[in-house]
Amino acid sequence: MKVKKKLLIICVICFICIIIGIKTMYNWVHIEVVKDLTYESPHPNLIKTFLRPMEYCNSFHHINSGEEGDSNISGYSLELVHMVMRHGARTGMHSLPGIQVPTLSCKIESNSLYPNKNKCQGSDLTPFGMKQHITTGRYLQRKYGGLLNITQLYVRSTGYSRTYQSAVAVLLGFLNHTFLPFVRINRSREASFCSPSLFSGSCHCPGADKLIRKAKNEADKAEREDIDKQLLINRLRGVLETEIPVGLSVFSLIDVFMTFACHGIPLPCSQDQRKCVNQSHLDLIFKIQDRVGKQMVFENRNYIQFAHLYLHPLLEEMADRMKKVARRKPVESFVLYSGHDVTITPLATVLGIHDGKWPPFASRIVIELYKKTENKMHYFIKVFFNGEDVTSKASFCKNKTLKGFCKLKYFLDFVNNHLHDNGLDSYDEGCGIPNL
Repeated sequence: MKVKKKLLIICVICFICIIIGIKTMYNWVHIEVVKDLTYESPHPNLIKTFLRPMEYCNSFHHINSGEEGDSNISGYSLELVHMVMRHGARTGMHSLPGIQVPTLSCKIESNSLYPNKNKCQGSDLTPFGMKQHITTGRYLQRKYGGLLNITQLYVRSTGYSRTYQSAVAVLLGFLNHTFLPFVRINRSREASFCSPSLFSGSCHCPGADKLIRKAKNEADKAEREDIDKQLLINRLRGVLETEIPVGLSVFSLIDVFMTFACHGIPLPCSQDQRKCVNQSHLDLIFKIQDRVGKQMVFENRNYIQFAHLYLHPLLEEMADRMKKVARRKPVESFVLYSGHDVTITPLATVLGIHDGKWPPFASRIVIELYKKTENKMHYFIKVFFNGEDVTSKASFCKNKTLKGFCKLKYFLDFVNNHLHDNGLDSYDEGCGIPNL
């Protein structure tokens, strides 16, 4: 008995030491990583004058402000939050003739966090991108601190390092650092976050693949025929003194140039440094991109159908959680999906809250579920896009809000009917899945 008692005491002491060690390590990491959130901020000239490009980079100030969690109306209690986000700023995935890709450090001062490489590779989350989501996490802690219980947290990320690392950064920002190592980040094979274990149907959807190919062809045609595209290419050729293909996409140009701009690196110049890419070039690039984007989300029927089909499993998953809350069944209170622009854009399109602009780095869509208790319980939702309350703009809530809230019933009806309302009889039929 004495031996067992001694072993028990030793185990307890070891456990306490481990906890203290983990807490100390994460407190130190947090201090080291976030002590200077202005490091690697966007180019100062861009901050002053390039309003649209800087909107895309997404400043710490903008990330750290918003209307989520601000409902103080008596009788309403927040029960559940779903948040879908895009990863933070990354290195480029494209290149341009004659332009040397900027070398960015992916080294964080602590060995305990990602990214942690001397040199960033293509599409890597950068330290600036990580700090964007540490800021997101701090913001969430301020807004939803009461909901962020480790046992009530569910996190899912796609299988890319930039989305996984973005999720880690958010967790670092809003969790007690002692518990961070114990949070599981579930992996999603799809940027749509379709989960075979949570969705009753199949995540394999050939119909969605076919629709997005048609939609992209239509968007590419619209870009080629844009009145400013040839002007842009000619102006860039004159500045950079290199051959830029007419068929080069505006997406590629934004990807390359904003890698410079978002990380405080001077924009590319000619070999003799006498001419450089400037504000007028970026303004024109985003003017074209926004025009094509608006055409896609408002007029491109192939894309609209794709978005509804592609995101249907995720909408069903969210609706199922909300129904469980209404039935008083145990469910997570905060759900985080760490994804991509190709997650945010179709979701915003489906919800009817997209303005056609390419979603900035670290974008977020938040759906809050509230309970109101009178003679009986009623449930309501609120919808936010990058901090802005867009509940009244959501397609299923227009002219139906009460004190800024939208009945949960309207959202559930929308999930049940949105495919049919957009020319798709069912998910299986739209995907081309044969009935067994």
